Parts: sequence; structure tokens; C-alpha cells
Amino acid sequence: MILLALTSPPTAARPDSTAQVNPSDDAFVAEDMPDTNTGVSINAWVGSTEYGYLKFNLPAVAENALVTSATLNLYHEGGYGSGLGTYDVHRVNESWSEDTITWNNQPEYETTETSSLSFDPTDNGKWRSWDVTSDIASAALSDEWVSWLIKGRKGGSWEFFTKENPTNPPYLEITYNVAPTLSSGKVTPTTDEWGTSFAFEVTYTDADNDLPITYPRLFIDGENTGRTTTEKDPADQDVTDGKVYKHTVEALSEDVGIHNFYFYVEDPTHGFSARYPLTGGQDGPTVIKRSVTLTCSVDNDAPDPGQAITFSGHLKDSKGVALTQKTVRLFINGSDTGLTAITDNDGFYSISTKAPENRGSFTYDVRFTEEDLYSSTQSSAVSISTEAPEAISELPLVWVAAVVIVVAAIGALLFVKKGR
Repeated sequence: MILLALTSPPTAARPDSTAQVNPSDDAFVAEDMPDTNTGVSINAWVGSTEYGYLKFNLPAVAENALVTSATLNLYHEGGYGSGLGTYDVHRVNESWSEDTITWNNQPEYETTETSSLSFDPTDNGKWRSWDVTSDIASAALSDEWVSWLIKGRKGGSWEFFTKENPTNPPYLEITYNVAPTLSSGKVTPTTDEWGTSFAFEVTYTDADNDLPITYPRLFIDGENTGRTTTEKDPADQDVTDGKVYKHTVEALSEDVGIHNFYFYVEDPTHGFSARYPLTGGQDGPTVIKRSVTLTCSVDNDAPDPGQAITFSGHLKDSKGVALTQKTVRLFINGSDTGLTAITDNDGFYSISTKAPENRGSFTYDVRFTEEDLYSSTQSSAVSISTEAPEAISELPLVWVAAVVIVVAAIGALLFVKKGR
């Protein structure tokens, strides 16, 4: 299967690799031999009434390879005629076999030639090369083969060695450069409050060890943030096994919500670009509302019924920043008292009320209701008691015994006086 990328050649030289492949099928067909198959011939003729056919299985190079050039190379063995002849290469998209092809069943081919070459057909004993870069660069990734027809416009005929000839068989030469890739993009943490610094990372890999001219850029929610990554390890100059680039972004209050991101790098000089992920965006980060803390205390936890009491405390966010001009509400036994307070510049609040008129124990707390940027919270419970002083029956036994003794003594004295 072809794994060549469909990209334009670089505009400047990068270290190139070369792949050469011999044809899987080759033959020629002739108008004056309409039903003759020449698939086993060691030579193939090309002229205005003789067409040469070649098919190549494309080499499996990296999927992200950048094709810099491709040439079809045939060894010119002999020929006849005089003067220059022009010989065109046409792309063939229909499959065929060297065992069955003839003039009468030859496949359709592109009417526009891929490239042309002019030479004297008698000037033999040398290689002839046609530029077929455009056909290779435009090949679909699913293509497993590529095929051409060669025919003459005018002039004489000439012959080339086929793959059956062990000396100088045809070959297709493709030069390419493996473009870099971006991989392993991530954000840490994936979920946190606004005000958090989110660290984005991506790995840049280039088999040719070409460092990027510009560092990968970070896009959030499809928008170019204008933020360029930096090297995580500047000392690492080997990108063949991957080099990590990073960028840290502090989420603002307006960033609360679910986001996605991707990285993109391009090198106009060398003619490549890379993206992670290849399409769309990777989920993250999720920026959530900032949590808050709310304290509460009371100035008298054992008031008399109806006595004035005051609850107070501070409202701060998870970073310890005081929340100002925020409303807090006082609750008793889980029910809203209807009493509120506004926090000052220090996040301080104070709510004054009266203790319940009836005796008993009561639980109070103060609550802050969720807003766009802050989550809901409530303070720890604060209890007060308006119970009456303890009854005699509830006094310690030693006190009860003392009272009994006193009463008994008084009774004895009264009895003595009465006896007199």
C-alpha cells in the first residue's frame, strides 16, 4: 500500500531519502500486432504505433513523507529513424496485466501527458528519465500501484530493456523527506478552577533530526491563542525520538466551561506542516467555578430568650482571596431567617438578630449561594442554647443531700420548741 503523503515538494532542500522499485509488469503493444502479447519480452518498443506499458508497486515509505521528486527511468537499448523524436508519458489508472495486455485490450490512459522527452531514437546506450513527480505526489494513499504508458508523437521508434532483462531493467526512483509529526498532546490538570495554570504539552518528532524553525503553536477552542510553545528541555537537541514542547496558560474567570485544544506547526521554508490531533481538537481542560470557604461564630452561645446575638465570619475563595460585596444568608435549624449581610473589603460579614423567645437548643449556619464564578457553600453549624438554669432535681447528689440535712435539722429544732 502506498504510504506517500500528498504534499507539495519543499521549497528548500532537506536531507532526502531515496526509494527505487522495479516494475511488477511491463510490456509493449503494437498496432500491427493487435492481438499479440509481449509480456515476456526482454525489450519493449516505443513509437507512434507502439506503446510501452509499465506498472510499479509503490514502496511503503512513511505516511508523512514529503515527495521531492520522482523519475521513471528506462535504458535506451536501440532504435531507428532520423532526427529528434518526442516521447510522452501518460498516467494509466486502469489495472492491467503483462500476461494479457494487447493493442486491442489496452487500458484507458490520461489524455494529457505527465511529461515529455525529446531525443534521437538512434542515440542509444544510455538512460532516459521522465519526471513523474506530479503523478506520485497526487497518488491516493489507498493506491498500491502506479502505471504509465509511453508513446511517440513523431520520429522513429526505440526500444528499452524490460524487467525480464537482468541488465539495466526499468526502475522508478522516488526521493522524499519524512516530515515531522506531533503526538502525545496533553493538558494537566484536565479539570480545575479558574485561576489555575494549565500546562499544555506536545511531542515533536522528526526522523531526519530537523528542529522546527518555529515552535508548535497552541490553539484553544479552534482559535489561535497567539501562544507559542517553549522547549521543555532546551538541552535536548535530538528530535528523532521526540522532543517535548510546552506552554502554560492561566485560566481566567471568563474561561469557566469545557474546552478543547490542538497544536500546529509549519515550516514554510521546508514545505511541511503537522497537527495534533490530525483533525478536530482534544478534550480539555474543563475550567470550573472557584470553591469558597465560609466561617461563622457567635458572640454568645448561651443567651437568654430574646437576647441580642451576633453571627460573624469571613468569605474567601480557595486561593485565600477575600470575596467582597457578596451576600450571605443566616439559617436556623435549616430554615432561612431572611437575614442577610454584604461582605466588606476583607470578606467580613456580621449579622445581628435575637435569640428565640422559647427555650431550647438551636443550630445556625451561614450560606453563600452559587454565582457564575463561585460555587455554593455553607459554614459549619453554630449552636446556641436558651435553656433555663438547672432544676434541683438535676443538681449534683451532694447538693441534694445537703439540702435534706438542713431541712431535717430545721424540723428537729421546731419539734424541740414545740415540746417545751
